[in-house]
Amino acid sequence: MAAIILTFDYALFTQQFKAYSDPITYPQSLLQNYWDIAINYMSDVANYGSLQGTMRQYALNLFVAHLLYLNFLIGTGNPKIGRAHV
Repeated sequence: MAAIILTFDYALFTQQFKAYSDPITYPQSLLQNYWDIAINYMSDVANYGSLQGTMRQYALNLFVAHLLYLNFLIGTGNPKIGRAHV
C-alpha cells in the first residue's frame, strides 16, 4: 500500500480552530510554516501508526494550534514558559 501524505488544509484548520481563523493575524503562509514544523515531530503519512486518516490530520492540526499558542505565550513574556511547575 502506497503512503498517503497529508498536506496542510487551511480551510479545515480554521474551521477546527476558530481562534486562528483571522486571515490577517494568522495568514495561510504562517500556519503552513507551523505545519512544516509539526511534521518534523509527527509523521504526515496518513496511513501510519494508530492515528490514521482524518484523526492524524486533526492531531497535526492540534499540534499546529499548540505551537501557535506557545508562541503567543512566549511573545507575551510569560515567565512560566519552559520551566517546570512544582
